[in-house]
Amino acid sequence: MDKLKRIRLLLTLFVLISFFSCESKSELIVNNLLIQIENQKKKLDSIDLNQLEIAFNAFHYNIKNINRCVDSFSLELGSALNYYKGIKKIKPGEYAVKHHAMELKISNQIIQLEWLKKDLKMDLLPVDSIPIYITLEERNINNISMDFKRHYYDYQYVINSHDSLDPYFKNIIAKSCNGAL
Repeated sequence: MDKLKRIRLLLTLFVLISFFSCESKSELIVNNLLIQIENQKKKLDSIDLNQLEIAFNAFHYNIKNINRCVDSFSLELGSALNYYKGIKKIKPGEYAVKHHAMELKISNQIIQLEWLKKDLKMDLLPVDSIPIYITLEERNINNISMDFKRHYYDYQYVINSHDSLDPYFKNIIAKSCNGAL
């Protein structure tokens, strides 16, 4: 009997260790997902909508005055204009709405992950359902990440275009318009 008790004890210990290690793996995955989404939130918070508005206003000013004052286009100016005109595909009003929607998506996802983490800690979820919940949250984060990458790329495009081409166009406008602004 003593040998049978040892086997039961070892088996029980093994099952408990397996169960708790599975749970801690799930919590670790959720923690990693939280870190991932919080990093995106930090990046989203770094987007300055005022800078975007300045870039959009400068774009409209520059395009209007180049069309009004510049008679001939060099190849360099044409290439720069083609690159610069990509800004008009990103509309400031729509961008602000998308930005707000992205903030809500990320905030809601953080809340969802925190709830899942609490549910895991309090053992409220059936063990066989945990992988399903984690898979769903991973999909949600992947979808948000794809949307965020597009959103952040648009921001970077506008800011980089503005920073590199605004002085160039202002110089051309100053030379071509001769104070007729």
